[in-house]
Amino acid sequence: MLVVNFTKMKTYTIKDNDGKPFAFEIDNVYFVSLRKLVKILSSLEGIRNIKARRLFERKENHIEFEYSGDNFVVWEPFGDNSRYWIGPKNTENKSDKITEIEEIFKNYKPPLPIKLFGDLISLNFKELFRS
Repeated sequence: MLVVNFTKMKTYTIKDNDGKPFAFEIDNVYFVSLRKLVKILSSLEGIRNIKARRLFERKENHIEFEYSGDNFVVWEPFGDNSRYWIGPKNTENKSDKITEIEEIFKNYKPPLPIKLFGDLISLNFKELFRS
């Protein structure tokens, strides 16, 4: 039996040399705008001072925010990557709170049209269909 899978978002955990998570990535094809990223981040209690770059502003960090006293960023490597990197603003200051932030993205379910579009664009047929 073929089942269409509209489950939660996939994240890609990034670990330091000691094997501890310090950042993660998400596929950016599932987000229409930075506003959506801000909305998802805002759903986690304790996230403060969210600052998104302006529409045509040329900044490496798309979003900066604070969580539990630590500063984090949403960054798109090279400005044209297929993933957003979410982690500490200063990689020297690693926070164990990153797993709490990653969890809200793992639990996010994109709307059906965006999920289908994202899976097709990223050739993620394995996630789209499963038996």
